[in-house]
Amino acid sequence: MEVNITEAGNYEIEGELGDQSGNEIENDVEFEDYFDIGLLTVFLSFKGIIINQHGEDGPYILEEIILSNIDEDIKLDELHNAHTTHAYNYTDFEHDLPDTIAPTIELISPKEDYTKRTSKSFYEIDFKFKVNDESNIESCSLIIDNKVEEIKTNIQKDIENVFSIKLKRGLMIGK
Repeated sequence: MEVNITEAGNYEIEGELGDQSGNEIENDVEFEDYFDIGLLTVFLSFKGIIINQHGEDGPYILEEIILSNIDEDIKLDELHNAHTTHAYNYTDFEHDLPDTIAPTIELISPKEDYTKRTSKSFYEIDFKFKVNDESNIESCSLIIDNKVEEIKTNIQKDIENVFSIKLKRGLMIGK
């Protein structure tokens, strides 16, 4: 969107996005910055996840755009139906926000202070655990002495999962 600034200062541009039926998708999208005098191109960024969750295909309409001078606390201009987008599919936009919270993992066995004495050079052991998380679990790694020993990609939530591995004899620290 182009804006002609006739006086340098701090400005705010607010926008509201709607669908073809006039339903609001997202409002209160704001852009604040110091603008010099002149013709400027300004971009408003609407969240793809919100467009996707709205569930309606485009075209989308920039239903309202407001230009305000922040320094003087004055609304300078307001446009309705300022722009119509291409006919996007709502599925073209971001589906889910990434899950950044680690899942809860409960080690069932062996217990944390587990010790096994053996004369064999290798010892076979099962690490039994449960995973709980709100989102799907893509994979789970067994890490021993800061080395990934095994990765499972078929993790089931809230039921017992098992890593079965052979360990060399010696002291090992796992996570």
